[in-house]
Amino acid sequence: MSESRLKVLFWGRSLKSGTVSWESPYLFYCWLPHLGHFATTLVWLLADGLRKQPYGFEVEVSTVASWMGIASRASHDAVITRALSRASRCGFVTVRGSEVGVVTNVPLLSDRLALRLSPERQSIHFQIAGVARGSLGI
Repeated sequence: MSESRLKVLFWGRSLKSGTVSWESPYLFYCWLPHLGHFATTLVWLLADGLRKQPYGFEVEVSTVASWMGIASRASHDAVITRALSRASRCGFVTVRGSEVGVVTNVPLLSDRLALRLSPERQSIHFQIAGVARGSLGI
C-alpha cells in the first residue's frame, strides 16, 4: 500500500449465506481465529467508522494504525497492509487504490470453517448461525 490516506466506503456486496451485524460478538468469537487479530480489529474499526459516517470517510493510514496499536508505516509488508489483504481475501473489504469498501454485515462462517473452531466457538457459531439462517428462511 503506497497511499497514506484511505477513503472508506460502504461495500454493498450481496452475500449468498446469512449475515449478522458487525456489532454482534460473532466477528470476534468466530472470525477472529480465521482472520487474525489485526484484520479482525481493522474490519471492526472501519465498520464502526461507517456506522458513525455512513456516507464514507477519509482517514490517514497512520491514524488507523494508531487506533490498532501498530506501527504506522504504509508499505507492502506493513502490518496494516497485511491486515487489509487478509480482510480482502476473506471478503470483508475490497481495496482499489486508496479506496477501501467495507461490508457492514458479517458473513456466517461456512460449516467447513466452523468445524475448525474450538468446541466452545463452534457452539457459539451454530447458535448464532441457526438464529440468523432461521430468520432468513435458509
